[in-house]
Amino acid sequence: MAENARQPRREQDQSWYKRWPRDEMSELSILRVDEYGTLQRYRDYSLIHGGIEDDEQTIFRIGATFQLTKYKVKKLWPLVEKFFTLREGRFFYEQDELERDSMFVISCKRQLAGKLGAAARWSDRNKVPEIATETAIANGMANGNSLPSNLDGKRGGEVEADTDTTRGVSPAAATTRGPDEAAAAAGPSPNVQSPPRTEQPLPTQDVTNPHHEPEQRAFLAVSARCAELGMPIPSPDLAHQVVKKFPDFPIEDVAKSLPRFPDQVSAALWLSKSAVEITMEAQRQQDSPGPAAKPTARDQHNKRMMDRAHELDRQRKAK
Repeated sequence: MAENARQPRREQDQSWYKRWPRDEMSELSILRVDEYGTLQRYRDYSLIHGGIEDDEQTIFRIGATFQLTKYKVKKLWPLVEKFFTLREGRFFYEQDELERDSMFVISCKRQLAGKLGAAARWSDRNKVPEIATETAIANGMANGNSLPSNLDGKRGGEVEADTDTTRGVSPAAATTRGPDEAAAAAGPSPNVQSPPRTEQPLPTQDVTNPHHEPEQRAFLAVSARCAELGMPIPSPDLAHQVVKKFPDFPIEDVAKSLPRFPDQVSAALWLSKSAVEITMEAQRQQDSPGPAAKPTARDQHNKRMMDRAHELDRQRKAK
């Protein structure tokens, strides 16, 4: 009981903050005991106080709180500093920042999924195809995927989503029920009064809408291609504008053939390129081997750790 009471608040406030002994021992095994202890003390301070100010007096003051003299801080800080990232005038522990960024991306996806789900839930019920598409995107993102069902290279059924089957409704009943029954299954809102029913039936998802069909198909196809290339999902309007550059070809074939240009980070670059440039780049990538994959953050971190280990070995041998 006493041990739990003495634990820092950060373990309760920062659920993403985890220390795995296996990773700690493999990555920080190059440090001596005093170096490792100093690193962890500065790491704790950075996490609790939102970074360490890039100021010599502040670094000395933090060292004094755990009984380090100025001489000891001057000796250990140059080594400890290599494990931190300087950003906006403050030092942050590098591995913690990678974890924080990962959790921030997931939080943004969940926030966007909530907005899409709310928009689909309270939008005009006459727009059944649009509601179904937005709901599928929201369900996929809430389950940790950036795309709805089978848009991330998987076959349908491999991605978990909020489907009728998970709610206890059989697939056969789900495919035969109409939009009125689907709206009734969603349930009325406690704050918004549902509009009165009309005798005119609502259109089903099987009805082909010539005004919305191309935009929806272009968005789904280009989104799948962006996910395959590791890029963020574009807006529906941008995806449709890209596909319109090739009016003589099927939308799905155009999306599958879109190449990723060197240093391209989003689908907006396709919009600035002509159809000839896109075709030539796609042909060039087919004729020549593709560019080497960019190293991940983990690979870069491991390389830096190896460089530090070699540097420390050289320093110790020089002494």
